[in-house]
Amino acid sequence: PLRLPAAERRRATVDYLALQKLCVDYPSMMEPILLIQNDIRRRIMGEVWWRRKENQIDKYFRTLPKRREKTRRREEKRLLKERKQKILSEIGRKAYYFRSNSRDKAEEEYPKPIVSLEEESGKIRVEWTRTDGEGKDDDSDQTA
Repeated sequence: PLRLPAAERRRATVDYLALQKLCVDYPSMMEPILLIQNDIRRRIMGEVWWRRKENQIDKYFRTLPKRREKTRRREEKRLLKERKQKILSEIGRKAYYFRSNSRDKAEEEYPKPIVSLEEESGKIRVEWTRTDGEGKDDDSDQTA
């Protein structure tokens, strides 16, 4: 990829507040720009292609919260299954299913995961609950 010098990168960025103020102060100035953009779009890929692309982008952002929640539930389910397997391997199936006091002791040693997602980045955050009131945080590197 082409790497621009720092001065060029700064020049290539958009000051959105200044652009917004410009659009509010001079709304007629934006019309020719939008007409040129629409003409270029129509000539390059056609209106149907651009409409489909806009619909894909809209769908992506509409479904983003649902996909992130699905990712969070999947990670929580995986961690709970992993926890159960550790407890089963430690105390055995018979004690796990038929002796609740053995199971309770083992479950105290292996805290339940509380999985959440950070709003902006979608990064998974895992907190481990403890019966002694202490909690251990673990930031995972996964994103939605």
